[in-house]
This record gives sequence, structure tokens and C-alpha cells, in this order.
Amino acid sequence: MKRTLIITVLGLALTAGVANADLIAYWHFNDVTEAGALDQIDGLGTSAAKTAYTMDDGTGSGAVISAWDDGSAPVGTLVGTNGGAASNNFGADAGTTVNATNGTPAGSGLQVAGSDNNGASIIIKLDDALWNCVLSYASSRTTNGHATQTIDYSTDGGSNWENWGIINPQVGTTTPSWGTATVNLGDVLDNTSGANMIRITLAQVGGQFPDYASTWFDNIQVKGDSVPEPMTMAFLALGSVCLLVTGKTRRIRGR
Repeated sequence: MKRTLIITVLGLALTAGVANADLIAYWHFNDVTEAGALDQIDGLGTSAAKTAYTMDDGTGSGAVISAWDDGSAPVGTLVGTNGGAASNNFGADAGTTVNATNGTPAGSGLQVAGSDNNGASIIIKLDDALWNCVLSYASSRTTNGHATQTIDYSTDGGSNWENWGIINPQVGTTTPSWGTATVNLGDVLDNTSGANMIRITLAQVGGQFPDYASTWFDNIQVKGDSVPEPMTMAFLALGSVCLLVTGKTRRIRGR
């Protein structure tokens, strides 16, 4: 009986501080300002004051989406300004409740338009080290839009990238036909806090396409288990050793 008790407490100690899969970061793109054919996504600032888009919800710390090709870190490479024109730009268009969470309304979504955005990317930067990481988002494209979304990840702040695979978004016409993309990254993002990034790169297979061709994104979620800080892990390990020693001592005295 004592041995069973010791093992049970040890298991609890080793898992303390590690949350169940949680909503680490969420972007819904619903906060917008009217700017023209495409509205301006408030979280991305303006063309005069470019900023990374901090998360709209989640338990993580400091997660952002970078869309601007402005030399900042991390560097997104979308071409155009935030809102305004309908071609060779990006901004807010009609959104969806597909992959939404916490009752978030459809609101708006991110539209990336134009042939100049062929090969362009957005980057999700995570300040948290994660286990069991899953990226999911709603997406669609026009018939002649960006046919693929290549997913890469980095655990060293973008110095090196590893390929996860390719997402083929659901095809609409001139309006979105939303589907859900799910990217299971597992434990690859358990590296140093602040060094983890996910890159989504748009590409058109088969050559050029019209400037009005578009891809839509909405309700981008990152879920996972936060990895305890090294000091927390050391404390848990020390506590576990103490439990084992205490248990052993009690067994000897009981003989």
C-alpha cells in the first residue's frame, strides 16, 4: 500500500505545472476599420506604423502574427498595405465562425490578394515553449488564387526552418468556401521560450494569376501544453526524489 501511495504522489509531482491542452493563442481578425475595398485590420497597425498582430485571446504570453515585410523580427513578407485596395494587398474581408472559439462571431477575416503575394508568407511567433502543439485555422481561396499553403516551423528564432507539409485550401469562387486546416506539430516546439515560429507561405501552382485572386484566413488557433520553465522542472524533480527517500525510510522503520 505504501509503495502505491509513493508512486501516485510522484506521478502528480512530475505533472504539476503542466496544463492540459489549452488555447495558447487565438486571432479572429474582427477588430477592423473601414478603409476601402478591404478594411484595415486594427491589430496590424497602419502602413505608416507597422506592427505585429498580438493575439486576441489565449493563455500564452506575447504570441504575435507578423505580416509586414518591414525588416522587423519576425519578418512576414506580405506585399501591399493593410486595407484599402482589392489587389496586391491584404486586409479584412468577410469572416466565418468555422474554427472559432469562445462564441466568437463571424466578423471579419484576413484576405491576401494579388499575384505579388505569390510566395509571400505570414509568421506566427510564440513566446511559449509547447508540447502537443496544434495549429488550426479556417481558410479558403478563389478558383485562381494561391493553390497551396506551405507550413514550416523554426525552433531557433527563424535562423533555420523545417518543413511540416502543405495545406491545400478549400476553393470558393469570388467569396470564401471555408474549410479547416489542422497542423499537428506535436512536441517540436518545446525549445527555448521565444524561439518558436510557424510560417505559412502562399504559392500558386502553374504560373501567373490575376491581381484579384485571393486567399482568406480566419480564426487562427494555437493549442498545446505549456512546458514548465527549467527551474520548475528542477524543483519537481527534487521534490520527487525527496518523496522517494521519505517513503523508503518509512518502510525500513516499519520492519
